[in-house]
Amino acid sequence: MALNAFQTEVQKLAKKLGLQGSDEQRVYASPEYSQLVGKYFGQIDLPAGVTEDMVTFRTPFGIEYKDQYGYIHKLERNMDARSPQLGQVNEKTTDRPAILPLEKTNPGIAEAMKLLTERTSQPMSSGLPKLDPDTLAELQAIAKGNQDQLDQLFERGRGDLITGLYGSGNNRSTLANDASARLLQEQGIVQSDKLGKDAERELAARAGSRDAAINLRGQDIQYLMGLLGQDTARAVPSAQLSQQQSELRENSRQFDLQYLLEQEKMKQQQRSGLMSALAGIASAGLSLIPGVGPILGAASSSIFGGLTGGKAGRPPVGGDGGYG
Repeated sequence: MALNAFQTEVQKLAKKLGLQGSDEQRVYASPEYSQLVGKYFGQIDLPAGVTEDMVTFRTPFGIEYKDQYGYIHKLERNMDARSPQLGQVNEKTTDRPAILPLEKTNPGIAEAMKLLTERTSQPMSSGLPKLDPDTLAELQAIAKGNQDQLDQLFERGRGDLITGLYGSGNNRSTLANDASARLLQEQGIVQSDKLGKDAERELAARAGSRDAAINLRGQDIQYLMGLLGQDTARAVPSAQLSQQQSELRENSRQFDLQYLLEQEKMKQQQRSGLMSALAGIASAGLSLIPGVGPILGAASSSIFGGLTGGKAGRPPVGGDGGYG
C-alpha cells in the first residue's frame, strides 16, 4: 500500500541521514525524528485548566503534568503510522482517582465531617450529666443566698419569741417550751422545703443539660447527613465521567484494532490477487511452448510462492511509526 504523508517524510529523513536497509530503523532514535514529529504535528496542547508551569516533562511524543491536587497525568501522542488516529494525543496513565477525596476538593467540609463523625460516635451517658463548674457555682450561690435569708428570718423569729416570753414572764413555763418547739418545727419545715427546691433546681439544670446535649447530637447528625448527601452528589458525576472516559478510550482502542485488521486483510487480498495474476500470466505464456509448460508448471508455483514470504511483506520505514 502507498505510504501516507508522514511515512513519506520519515522515509525522506532516513535517506537524508544516509540510513539504508536494516539501518533505516535507526531513524526513529535520531534527534531529527523528534524534530520532524514536532514540526509535522505541532506542539501538544495542554488540557483545559492546565498551565505550562504545571508541566513536568515534555517531548513531541508526550507530556507529563501535575494537576492542582498533586496528581500526575501522562499524555502520549499516537505514533502508529498505520492507525487512523496517527498524531492524536490521549491521556494514557494517571494516579488521580475517579472520585477525588473530599479533603482535596474542600478541606473545610472534610474537617467538619471528621469532627461531626467523632462527636456523633461518642456514647451518651444514660444518666443525668454532671453540671459544669460555672453552672454549679451559680446554683450554689442561689442556695447560699436563700439560706442566708432563712437564717435571718429564723433569728428574727427566735428573738421575737424570746422577747415575748420574757415580757410575759412565761419563759420557764410549759407554754414557753411549747412555743419554742413549734418555732423549731416550723423552721425545720421551711429548711426542708428550701433544700428540696435547691435539689429541684440542680436536677432541672442537669436535665436541661442532657436535653441540650440530645438536641445538639440530633443537629450534628442532620448536618452530617446533609454533608454526606452533598459529597455523594459531588462524587456520582465524577465517577460517571471517569467511566465515560474509560469507555471512550476502550472504543478508540477497539477501532484502531479493527482498522489495522481490515488493512491487513486488504494487503493479503491484494498480494493474493497479484500472485494469482502473475501465475496465470506465466502459465499462459509457457503453455504456448511445446514441452515446456508441463516441465515448468510445478517450478513456477514454487517460485511465485516464494515471492509472498521472506522479507517481501515487511513494511518500509515509516510503516508503523517506529513501533515495530
